[in-house]
Amino acid sequence: MKKKEIKTVVVFCGSKFGNDPIYRKHAEMLGRLLGENGFDLVYGGGASGLMGMVSKAALDAGSKVTGVITEAFLRAATYQKLPGVDEHVTRSLPSRKARMLEKADACIILAGGVGTQDEQWEAAALIDMQIASGAKKFLKPVIVLNTNGIYDPLKDQMRRLISEGFIHPGRERLIRSVDSPDEVIQKLKKWNEDGIWRGIDVAKAYAPQIAKVTRDLKMG
Repeated sequence: MKKKEIKTVVVFCGSKFGNDPIYRKHAEMLGRLLGENGFDLVYGGGASGLMGMVSKAALDAGSKVTGVITEAFLRAATYQKLPGVDEHVTRSLPSRKARMLEKADACIILAGGVGTQDEQWEAAALIDMQIASGAKKFLKPVIVLNTNGIYDPLKDQMRRLISEGFIHPGRERLIRSVDSPDEVIQKLKKWNEDGIWRGIDVAKAYAPQIAKVTRDLKMG
């Protein structure tokens, strides 16, 4: 089968800037690096917060940028369209997430609020479902930009869920946590060199490890 490469990425992040200037700096750096390295961007639309920062930087650096926004957000008093962005409007948050994931070959998670956390786990759940079903579709890599260590508690939560037997061992490797925008680009390039795994390939690769853990749990 022809190798699948990453061309378009979806970035999930906050519509606020956060209290520490490092969040704004990393969003701007990531957007610029995406454009400079030939990646196009899909994001949540509008010009506010980190969402606006990463999209403007990507646009200025040469990316084709697509915003996906709900009708409700479009009517909000705080909404401001970013010039140069091709915006798509959906009726609901679920349809918005589905459209964004559909358009992208990889997911990048920056700091954000409730919506960002929901989007992150939606992407993770999609991977989990595709692996479990042995899907022949290519899996979309998920990269977490762990600025300021903001996602350290979530990493601990993932390890706890694995140790308690709710997530298969090895699945955590499909969600890569990095500390800088440069590392995000390195990961994207490495996936392009190695090819993106299909669900059926991952299921086969992890089968012996999953079987061993299952036996150990039964014996315990």
